[in-house]
Amino acid sequence: VLITPWVIIISFSIVFGFVFSINIFRHQKGNKKANRFLALFLFTITILLFSNFIVLSHLYKMFPHLIGSSFLLWYVLPPAFYFYVKTGVHANYRFKWYELLHLSPFVYMLIDVIPFYLLSAEIKIHWLENYITSPKSLSFSSGFIIVYSFAYLAASIYVIWDFEKNYKKGFANTSFEHIDGIKRLVLVYAIYKVLDLVGMGASFISDQTSIEIMQFISISLSIFIFVIAYTFIQQPEKLFQLEISKTKYKTSTLSASDLSKYSKKLDEAMIDKKLYLDSEINLSNLAKALDIKQHTLSQVINQHYKMNFYEFINKYRVDEVKTQLLKEENKNLTIIAIAYDAGFNSKSSFHKIFKKVVGKSPTEFMKENMMKEENT
Repeated sequence: VLITPWVIIISFSIVFGFVFSINIFRHQKGNKKANRFLALFLFTITILLFSNFIVLSHLYKMFPHLIGSSFLLWYVLPPAFYFYVKTGVHANYRFKWYELLHLSPFVYMLIDVIPFYLLSAEIKIHWLENYITSPKSLSFSSGFIIVYSFAYLAASIYVIWDFEKNYKKGFANTSFEHIDGIKRLVLVYAIYKVLDLVGMGASFISDQTSIEIMQFISISLSIFIFVIAYTFIQQPEKLFQLEISKTKYKTSTLSASDLSKYSKKLDEAMIDKKLYLDSEINLSNLAKALDIKQHTLSQVINQHYKMNFYEFINKYRVDEVKTQLLKEENKNLTIIAIAYDAGFNSKSSFHKIFKKVVGKSPTEFMKENMMKEENT
């Protein structure tokens, strides 16, 4: 067995990885679905690191059938991270059957590498020693993994960007510390992938061997594991979408009379000025328009109306759409044109929100009211 400082560091990382992946999987707070994917992602990284540890420490000579144990995991890591981000950002995300296609590369590679797993120990050792001492070369599979990984990384970044653009600004009573935590992991993962790519490129130019690249990748993975472990211990809210405490405003100095005063001021602004018609309205600029502190306005909406900002604004928008749809002078306008005038900026979100608030689609609402008119 070969013992070096790097091997010792990597061995500690493996222990951390296994311990924290189990703890995250069993974590009961927040978004359990996202917890499972984060645990899967961390566990996969740990197995990959363990596979490298077997080679770097020369333990593969004692356990030759562990050689190649990480082949398939490179096809698990990118989608596991992507679905951690997706379920972490969208707590109520529901899977569709066709998302099983994400496993296609894994299944294909499983079929492809089965013959290797059936080889004798001697042949596996000979293959590995030839591989780690030869200059690194770009194969189709390694090129595919690079493209595959960066595609999922880009998709993960897009999920966060889309959420922040369309939803985050609208919620007043939801804690989004977990988004910062997810973004941190995305950043660290992106840095790791870039360093991995740079290291691989450098190896082609300098004719470095695979064992040197493996050591570099292992240190990068170790750092990644330590980041997740540190965040789990020190700032769990950065990883998990924690539930809002029912005693959130227990220590608030806002009195019942203040709550009533501010809610009245808010109602007047909504009815008289129709601020909800602004498609770019958010909690911050609404608070400025009312000359109320943002946190105070959030509390008023949460406690008095039992809604978050997003629900509060969209209720007014839906009511506006209902009113305008029934006006004779709007008969020549399309439903979506009226929705846009009411402050909605997306056809799909409008239909979804309208049906949630009213209990029927805009078209069904129109038909129902037309029938009432005919009957009267």
